[in-house]
Amino acid sequence: MHRVEDEPDVDQLYSRFEPLLMESIAEYASPLPGVVETVRMLRLKGLKIGSTTGYTDSMMALVAEVAMAKGYSPDIWVTPDSTSSCGRPRPYMIFKNMEALRLSSTWSVVKLGDTITDIKRISLS
Repeated sequence: MHRVEDEPDVDQLYSRFEPLLMESIAEYASPLPGVVETVRMLRLKGLKIGSTTGYTDSMMALVAEVAMAKGYSPDIWVTPDSTSSCGRPRPYMIFKNMEALRLSSTWSVVKLGDTITDIKRISLS
């Protein structure tokens, strides 16, 4: 992996940021409006729900706990921690979901995002 000269500065900044994020992450873990109902409907149709995120496993443990209490729990969630830090935009987290959900065909998978950028991409398609 190639390291840029100022990467130690980035690492130092992140080491200060991460504890602050961990303190507040649960406040932002509520499912978006309509997600719980949509997932319920998709499951009734036999679909499986996998999740990918840029968060770490420890961050997702907090997020998943809050989301589950509010009605949302995917069948599996995958972070870059389980892909040797190869997160987005690489497809490895999706492949981990496929493996855990026992899906053999990429054509049977749909990846949707919940960020503003993801939503804009969908609406432009």
